[in-house]
Amino acid sequence: PSGPDQSRIVLRANADAWMQVKDKSGTILLNKVLKAGEVWPVPPRSGLSLTTGNAAGTEVYVDGVVTASLGGAGVVRRDLPLEPDLAKDGKLGAAAPRATQ
Repeated sequence: PSGPDQSRIVLRANADAWMQVKDKSGTILLNKVLKAGEVWPVPPRSGLSLTTGNAAGTEVYVDGVVTASLGGAGVVRRDLPLEPDLAKDGKLGAAAPRATQ
């Protein structure tokens, strides 16, 4: 079990992916390209959101379990709420835009 000071959410790149995490006031906590295999533990606080430039290259883990895919390769996803219960329930991936042909 995680304590109150432990991150429940971890971002992991399975391919190079630009990621930005910010709080509700707009303060940026992470703004970089994570290389394949890199991880970033999300601080355990509410009101954080994720933007990624490569949805397929971005994995979100909650309590050690990977959540639903955020979308396809190269798909940009903006302002996804980094709330453990939403992510765990697959709500982040459920809103993934469909590729148009």
